[in-house]
Amino acid sequence: MNMQVRRPHPALNQLAAARVSAENTAKYGAIWDTVFYDGTNGHDELQLFRVPIGGVFNGAVTKTKEHTNLLTAGQLDNGVSIFVTGIQLIFVPGVAVGRLGANAKFDRSNDLQAFAERGLLDFSVGQDQAVFDGPLGLFPGETRLIGEGNAFADSFTADDNKAGVLELTTLAGKSYTDFEPFPIIGGQNINAALKWFGSKVAMPSGQNGKVICRLTGSIYRIKTAVTV
Repeated sequence: MNMQVRRPHPALNQLAAARVSAENTAKYGAIWDTVFYDGTNGHDELQLFRVPIGGVFNGAVTKTKEHTNLLTAGQLDNGVSIFVTGIQLIFVPGVAVGRLGANAKFDRSNDLQAFAERGLLDFSVGQDQAVFDGPLGLFPGETRLIGEGNAFADSFTADDNKAGVLELTTLAGKSYTDFEPFPIIGGQNINAALKWFGSKVAMPSGQNGKVICRLTGSIYRIKTAVTV
């Protein structure tokens, strides 16, 4: 039986320091960024955290808060820092979730498998390497689709065996924590990239996808100077 672990209540005299509008806060959160994946050709390298909100990527797409929460290219703003304790790479295939017909190809599953089996994450803060590991399937998201697939009768042609299949697939596992936690201080350069050595990895579907990188941990927002 799973038991819910509750955080202890802060003392009354500590509430002001924990309020949302506090001058200086440290709260659990995430820094994220999105890049597009060329499903036809694959990549030698995909750079992360290079284009902030309002910048253009993938030719003509303007980044929004859904794509990233960086305001400055390649770094956190002054006054914002993060102590990174987890990393997730969420690959979103460019194909539909469902497939009908027994002879249908499972393009979504095949694309996820191709992405997971190859590639390395190379992450540095300034000139100091913090993470260099792979394959990319080691970095799953913590949430996923959950569903149940059942065969059902339909009116497809005989070569489809009159059966339907619903495909719900995503990468699963624990958030990647196999590294020494590290800070990124506001103003420091973030040098992060997905790298493939040898042959590039094209998607079996041939469709473009996207990769969302999430750095999770404690985010510090400093509004007034502090002495350390």
